[in-house]
This record gives sequence, C-alpha cells and structure tokens, in this order.
Amino acid sequence: MPKAKILVDSCFWIALYSPEETERHQRALQIVDDLENNIVLIPWPTLYEFVNTRLARRKENLYAFEQFLLKPNVIKVSDEKYKEAALENVFTLNLSRTASISLIDEVLRSMIMDDSFTIDYIVTFNKSDFEYPCQISNVIILE
Repeated sequence: MPKAKILVDSCFWIALYSPEETERHQRALQIVDDLENNIVLIPWPTLYEFVNTRLARRKENLYAFEQFLLKPNVIKVSDEKYKEAALENVFTLNLSRTASISLIDEVLRSMIMDDSFTIDYIVTFNKSDFEYPCQISNVIILE
C-alpha cells in the first residue's frame, strides 16, 4: 500500500511541543504516529513560524524537532512556486471580506489546490481555513 502524503500546518507542531495546551497536545500525540508511517510534507513557511525564539529556548524540544526533520519520510517543501500568488491572494481576500487568512495559510491552501502536487491529508487545528481547498482537491483534514 502506498504511503499517504501528509501536509503539516504549524499549529500541529506548536500543539505537539506545548503540553500546556492539554487537549490539542493530546491530539497531536495521537496524530504523530500517523506521521511516522507516511510521507510528511513540511512547507518552509511553517518552519519559519514554528522554529522561533520560543522553541529555541526549549533545547530538548528543539533537539526533538531536529531529529524528526532528519527522518527519511520527511520532505521540506519550498514555497517558491506559491509565494507571489499567495501574497496577492492574501491582500485580495482579506481586504474584500470580513474573514482573515495568514500568508502561511494561503501558501498551504495554494499547495493543496495545485493539481501537480499530491497531498492526501493536511494536519491542522484551523479546519475552517482549509475546508474549501480541501473539498475541491479531495484532501482530508486531520485535526
């Protein structure tokens, strides 16, 4: 059976390494097992968001995350193909409606909707930001 390709949002990593967020942390611990047995797609923008000063101060978490990134089933995905259009979309979407979306989430949404980039699942705790592109692209949301 082919391995699933799982796109991972920043909020998953934040929950996984933040035990003080009890409910989300517990769910992240359950999901991490699914990541071990599949192909994990980590967009570079999510790394910029997650690997921040707060993580850097927590040396054991930083080391654990570094070890995860070194696994052979983990692929860091460039945003080069998506970033310009995503930036333009963020301004258009946020200025024309009451909802708001971050640039990182718009890059992930663009990846999901890219027919040439296969994604089976996205791991996120911000389901509403991804429902529309996931529905169009038949990507399942794990939360």
